[in-house]
Amino acid sequence: MGEDKEALITHFGPQDETWGARAKVKFIKKTQSLQAHVREYSSLMLELLDMVEKDRLFNFVIGLQPWAQVEVKR
Repeated sequence: MGEDKEALITHFGPQDETWGARAKVKFIKKTQSLQAHVREYSSLMLELLDMVEKDRLFNFVIGLQPWAQVEVKR
């Protein structure tokens, strides 16, 4: 089983050092405070300098609690 696991990781594993940060952006908890969300998101963006502005904004808003999403979209 060890060889199979290594083969999967080699073939499908992270392509670069930003993989973990990209995964964290996708799964930021919507239950945390707005300040905590901004702090965590800002920290992750320092690792993802190649992300385009539209994607940065989309990912930020989608990670907010529903009431905050409504306010940002206004």
